[in-house]
Amino acid sequence: MTRDVEQFPIAGHGRQRLLETAAELLDRDGIDGCSARAIATAAGHRNVAAVNYHFGNREQLVRAVLTSRSATLDAQRHVLLDDLEANGDVTPRDALAATLAPLVALLDEPAGRRHLRLINQAANHPAYFAHASIRSVAGAARGAAHLAPLLHHVPPATRPQRAQHVFGMTLYALAEQARLLDTDPPPRPVLDTATFTTDLIDIVIGALSA
Repeated sequence: MTRDVEQFPIAGHGRQRLLETAAELLDRDGIDGCSARAIATAAGHRNVAAVNYHFGNREQLVRAVLTSRSATLDAQRHVLLDDLEANGDVTPRDALAATLAPLVALLDEPAGRRHLRLINQAANHPAYFAHASIRSVAGAARGAAHLAPLLHHVPPATRPQRAQHVFGMTLYALAEQARLLDTDPPPRPVLDTATFTTDLIDIVIGALSA
C-alpha cells in the first residue's frame, strides 16, 4: 500500500513545507480531492490563512506544486540537447532519449515519482492541463522538433493531434511506472528503469511513425 501523508511538525514550517504537503495530499487524494484547509493543517498550520499568505489561494498553490521542478528539468534537458546538437546531426531516437531523461531520472526518488503522477493528473484536468503541455516547456518543444521527420507521412492537419496523443501517452507511462514503484506489492512485475526507458522510446517512435 502507498504510505499515508505524514503529519508534519509545526516547527520550521513555511512555503516549502506547504508545497511538500500539498504534493503528498494531491497525489494521494487527487488534485480536486483536498481543501486548502486540509493542506494547511497537515503542514502544521492552524488555519487556511497560511495558504493564502504564501500563495494567494489554493489554485495558485496547486500551480506552484505543478511547476516546482519545471525550470530545473528544462535546464537539464537543454544541456543534453546542447551536447547532442554540438556533435552534428541529431537522430529522433537520441533527441527523444535526451528529452525524456530528466523525467526518467525522477523515478529514482519518492518526491520525483510523486511529481510524475501529479503532472499526469494535470494533463487531464481542465484547469491545470496547460502546466503539462509540451508547448509550455521550451526544452521539450526543442526536443520534439527533432522528431518531426517521423511525422512527415502524417497529414499536416493531423500532426499536432498525433504529437499530443503520444505526449499524453508518455506522461501516463511515466506516472504508471512511478505508481508501480511506490505500490507494495505492485499489481504486476516492475521493469527496471533501463528496460522501461528503452521500451518507452520504442513505443513513442512507433506511435509517431505509424
